[in-house]
Amino acid sequence: MKGWVVIIFPLILLLSCGNKAYIEGGHRAEEGLLDLSGESFEKNISLEGQWLFTSGHFSDADPQNWSTLKVPARWNGRYRDGTYSLTVKLPPSKDYYGIYIPDCYTSYRIRLNEDSYRNGDIGENYAPTLKPRIFPVHAGGELDIRIMVSDYDTTFGGITSPPYLGKLENIQSHYTRKNVVDAVSIGVLLFSGFFSLVIWFVSRDSGGRRQLILALLSFWMIVRFASDYNSIILHYYDFYLLHEKLTWLNIPVIVFLFGVYFHQLYDIKFYKILLKISLGLSVVYGLIVLFGSVKVAYRADIPYELIMIVPMTATLFVTAHDVFVRRRSVESLYWFIVMVIGILLFGGNSLKSFNNNNFNTESLTAFIIPVQILLSYFPYRRIYDQNTKLYKHKNDIFMRISDSLKTPLYGITGLLDIMSRETESPQKLEKEVKAAQVETEKLSRQIDYLLSVSRADVVESRNILKPKLVNAGYEIVIIDDVEINRSIVKEQLKQVFRNGQFHLFESGEAALAFDELHFADMIFCDLMMPGMDGFEFTRACRKQGLLMPLFIFSASLNRENRQKALAFGADGYLTKPLKIDEIHDLFQLYL
Repeated sequence: MKGWVVIIFPLILLLSCGNKAYIEGGHRAEEGLLDLSGESFEKNISLEGQWLFTSGHFSDADPQNWSTLKVPARWNGRYRDGTYSLTVKLPPSKDYYGIYIPDCYTSYRIRLNEDSYRNGDIGENYAPTLKPRIFPVHAGGELDIRIMVSDYDTTFGGITSPPYLGKLENIQSHYTRKNVVDAVSIGVLLFSGFFSLVIWFVSRDSGGRRQLILALLSFWMIVRFASDYNSIILHYYDFYLLHEKLTWLNIPVIVFLFGVYFHQLYDIKFYKILLKISLGLSVVYGLIVLFGSVKVAYRADIPYELIMIVPMTATLFVTAHDVFVRRRSVESLYWFIVMVIGILLFGGNSLKSFNNNNFNTESLTAFIIPVQILLSYFPYRRIYDQNTKLYKHKNDIFMRISDSLKTPLYGITGLLDIMSRETESPQKLEKEVKAAQVETEKLSRQIDYLLSVSRADVVESRNILKPKLVNAGYEIVIIDDVEINRSIVKEQLKQVFRNGQFHLFESGEAALAFDELHFADMIFCDLMMPGMDGFEFTRACRKQGLLMPLFIFSASLNRENRQKALAFGADGYLTKPLKIDEIHDLFQLYL
């Protein structure tokens, strides 16, 4: 998979989540009047600003006696129904225009000059039709727009998204284009989900549970994208209660999945306690959404999002420390970006709930899904590169095996040929037989050697360069129960990792208790240790999802030990004493 493909997909999502390319800004209504008489309407125009407003049903009262109300704005319980009025000055010649009303949380009725349209029932037992609508109108000179809104269920209502005015064909084109891009975006999310799901499937035996969580996040993001960001679901199932339940259930589900992911990713005691509290609150709020009324869900959302800023801020500090202090982990950098966006988003939603519409959260939500898709790709990029290197060195592997085995084999073949022609002299024949036995022993020793060395040994290139010092500050973990052995291995590794940070442990248990073990770039572990041996340590690391290169070293050339080490998840089986060339080759292959 090419990296540029993964970059292009998020760009498509950015276009779909915040598609403003065909909307012209800069026009604002003042006291219920918007002058567009000089406009060519090459782009659609947002009808935002000060509309005239009066509470109650459709009113024919003199607009001079009405007050003004900002559009878009939320009522937040101040009204149950009200009427908006806007007069738009158009070019004098009549033309076909269209009014686009985005998905609206309330039931409304609209009157364009003398034409009236209804969206949902008006009254106590209304069921709003949330699907976006395009209303055509043939007008010139002046267009009078009146919108009567009812909201008895949530009292959240009002005109929460600005209507758009434009030439009818332009409005329809924008509407169609937006639906196409939205459909493509859902396809991208499906790709992300299945990508993470495949990675989890192939690595499930070695601790790939975090990829399963990322897959679930991708799939649930599809639900959120379809029901909240772009409301695609309304084109197929325009049911108010289902839409509202999904919209408000999205937040606790996604927060819960993120919390589970971070709980496995960062092993910090106080931070994990904080995450457990946030997981519990997410479950409680999710149950309120499922079994409570829509109005209760609306009311509970504000304190829930404000409380969730606390664990999000803690995650921000954890990821910032990993990125800016430790200067490592691309994955933490992306989580840092997600947390910054999430805090602004949750804070912005709360501000909007208090009728502050100057804080635009739409552009922030546009980044959440692209970042999440990138996260499905980058954590395993290094593993992909390692496998690519192994594949590229395939010919070198087989060539070396071939040369190692054929050299003594050619010697035996040649001696047998000579023996077949020298039957007259028994002394010479005996001499040739002994020489053949010597070559046979060489072949046997070479086979034993090739079957006992690690994968890293046989990948060595035929044109080996002189080992170079590695200046990057990699973090290396060394585990050996003998102190002098730990010191020797450390000094050997220093010959390659000049600026490396070395963490030495006398047992596998001590290494697993190390809070920052998951930050290690490479682990070297002795095989024979009291308590947890090298095999058990390797298995424990893989079960915890630690996927860094891990090598078991021992003084034994036992073939079964090598095979057992690889079966437990080790990347190689090295023999003591370690060689500098060997260590340098491991760096080139795995880091």
